[in-house]
Order: sequence, then C-alpha cells, then structure tokens
Amino acid sequence: MPVLKTEDWLLQLLDCKTDVIRAHSECICAPLIPYFQNATSGEIQFELLRQGLFKPEEIQHSKQLLSTTVWQTVQQEFERLRLLWNGPDVAVVILPITKEGPQKNGVAYRRTLVLFVSALIEEKELKALLAHEYNHVCRLAFLQQRPDQITLLNSLIIEGLAEHAVEQLYGEEFLSPWTKSYTIEEIIPIWKQYIMPNLQLKGVSNHREFLYGNSKMPWIGYCIGYRIVQSFAAQQSDLTTLLTTPAQEILANSQIGI
Repeated sequence: MPVLKTEDWLLQLLDCKTDVIRAHSECICAPLIPYFQNATSGEIQFELLRQGLFKPEEIQHSKQLLSTTVWQTVQQEFERLRLLWNGPDVAVVILPITKEGPQKNGVAYRRTLVLFVSALIEEKELKALLAHEYNHVCRLAFLQQRPDQITLLNSLIIEGLAEHAVEQLYGEEFLSPWTKSYTIEEIIPIWKQYIMPNLQLKGVSNHREFLYGNSKMPWIGYCIGYRIVQSFAAQQSDLTTLLTTPAQEILANSQIGI
C-alpha cells in the first residue's frame, strides 16, 4: 500500500468554503475511516488533534508542507524498511503538525501509521521518525495482541526496539533525548521498586505513568526500554531477528534482567 496522497486532501481543504472545523474533519479525517475500526470522522479528528495534527484554524500554515518532498521521501524509505524487516503493508499518512508542538510526532495504529511533520523537518530526521513508527507496526504484527492485552513489559520493549532501530539505521544523533537520560545505575532502583512488580500489567492505557514517569524522573520507562534492548542487542544486533524475539527473552538476557 503506497503512502496515501494526503497532499490532495490538503488542497481540497484549502479550496473548501464551508465551516473550517467541519471542512477539517471532512477533508482530513473522513478519508481515514477505513483505517480506524468503528470510528467516525469526528472521533478520528479528536484522536489526531490529540497526537499533534494541525488545528482547523491553522489551515494556511498547513500548506507550507505542500512545497516539500516529504511524500516521495517517505514512500522510498517505507519500501526499503518493509523489505528490510519483512513487515506488513499498512497505510502511511503524512499530515502537517500543529504550530504549538515540536516539528514532528508519529503514532502507529493497527492499520496505519501517521506522521505529523513540519515543512522544516530534515530528510534524515523524517526517515528516522518513519522507522520508529513502522518498527512499532512490525512488532505489533508479531505480537498479534489488542492494546488491552499488551503487557507493560511489551510496551517497554516496543519503545526500546524502535529507538534501537533508529540508532542502527541512521546514527546516534537521531535518537530521542530520553534514551540517554539515565544511567544503568540510576535505572536499577526504579526498575526494582516500581517497574518490575508491574511487568505483567495489561492495557497500554495503564502504562503511561510507568513510561512517562514524573517530574523528577520524566520518560524513565522509555529510557528503561531502550537500555534493555540496547544491552540485549550487543549479543543479537540483527534488526529483523529482534522484531520477532519474545520480550521475556530480551529482558532475561539484558543488562537489567540479568
């Protein structure tokens, strides 16, 4: 499945003369209904706005993305990654990001992945964002579990695998800042007291507090996931093999699990 032609959706939105909020929903979100099970365009709009989609009042700002080559870049890199990881064919959606956020964000769903980007994003940074989200898609395809079935351990490994892939493919400079926020020595006490007793907690909605941490230790769970995968990958660095390695095996043979 190719990268969806969301540039056409943006052009339709710019030409639309109806209510801006309604047009935003009809032009940008309604075409995504086939990829979101039992969701209306309004529900999709709410979800994507929460993830970083440009707001209805930012329509004119959104057209800056049309002058870039992001669609061609993502199409070529997606094809490469899909062959590299023998991954599933999913819809890839590229949309402008809100002015109030960072220059990029991404989110992976069962049938699609969505990249929210600024016109200023650099090519390699765009590829790294795609790889992170598509790595999630590949891992979720291996797990074959609903979001409410996924354990905290799997959530940690999912994030760690994605960042390890980014590091291997594009270099350390494209890693998320949280990957190196804490040393192993800083992680271990938090791991033993808070994370390890909850590794079998199911439901991704229940994992936020463990992944994001608190004001004193933000992003601690994400960092732990990366450290687990990083240390295991020292023994098995093949990215495709890692994607199909059970989480418990990765943990047991990592620096944290030993």
